[in-house]
Amino acid sequence: DDGWDFDIPGCMDENAENYDSNATFNYGGCYSMPMYDIVTVTINSSSYDDWIYYSFELEDVVDIVDPQNSLNWDIAFRRNHIRTNGGLSGMGSGCAIVDDSQPWTHESFSLSEEIPDYECEVDEVIEGNIFTYEGCYNPDTHLFESCIKNPALDDWGSFNDSYQFNVDNYQFFVKSANGTYIKFWPMSYYDVNGESGYISIVHQAIPVY
Repeated sequence: DDGWDFDIPGCMDENAENYDSNATFNYGGCYSMPMYDIVTVTINSSSYDDWIYYSFELEDVVDIVDPQNSLNWDIAFRRNHIRTNGGLSGMGSGCAIVDDSQPWTHESFSLSEEIPDYECEVDEVIEGNIFTYEGCYNPDTHLFESCIKNPALDDWGSFNDSYQFNVDNYQFFVKSANGTYIKFWPMSYYDVNGESGYISIVHQAIPVY
């Protein structure tokens, strides 16, 4: 009404995170958050003796000579046991969060972008207990012995009285060696032939806003 004509600075890129529908002048400050793929992989961790090391960034198993002094791995598997690169297992920032109040589903995994406000637990000694099947099973002694692994990820499943491993599908979040948070879903302990120790996992990095 007063005859003034002026531009409203802002991001005019509709694909950007900070798109401003009211902007009339693109001020050059548009930005977009990275899009991370959902990765599905099966890991052969059937050995009772050897830990299998995995890199979220490389999306593959990696050969690690000195795991406690390496940042080139993020998570490790041995049978149903899981370690992160942190605490007593490594020098990285690794830890894990478990939200056992709700399970992962394909929809919730795809949509989730918030990290639960729970403790991120680092690797520690899990005491062996033959009655509760806690610790690490020794096939030579048939005992469950104390071993180092991640206490939060130890809740990803359990054995029944028939020694069948059942997956709980809890919502897990893992911090990688370099501090990136990862949505993590260990889905199965058996391959298509029913062989145990073949862990199928799904993971996706969480953008930091």
